[in-house]
Amino acid sequence: MRGGITLGAVIGGLLIAGAVAAQTDLTKPLVGRWEGEVDYRGVPSDPSRAPHRTLIVRSVTQKEGKWVAEGRFGITGKGLAPVEMEVDTEGSKPSLRFVNGPITVRLQLLDDKHLAGTFTPPAVGRRGSEPLQIRLEKQE
Repeated sequence: MRGGITLGAVIGGLLIAGAVAAQTDLTKPLVGRWEGEVDYRGVPSDPSRAPHRTLIVRSVTQKEGKWVAEGRFGITGKGLAPVEMEVDTEGSKPSLRFVNGPITVRLQLLDDKHLAGTFTPPAVGRRGSEPLQIRLEKQE
């Protein structure tokens, strides 16, 4: 009986290790420097709106059973603020979600070099804020 328990424990451990390795492979392409733009077309002109954004993903780790990425985000060429990102590995490609001040960003990994998603700025006045498109490309 002892051999059966040991074999079961080994198989269970291998299955868990395999699942963690598969998720790590999914999240590995996220690490790096990403640059791109928010699409402000159709939004009233405002000279303070800079479309260029930079996202730096320094690490992707598991905390309390959830995947989390650590990095920095902001206007390209300006100071980047630290961000903690939720990483969703449910689909075939991981996605990121984070809040940077009053802005919510959601990004989906399209391939090893492209992230795309939504950039939701704060609501202005009574009008609700609508998500804008954001696309980022990985820099080598």
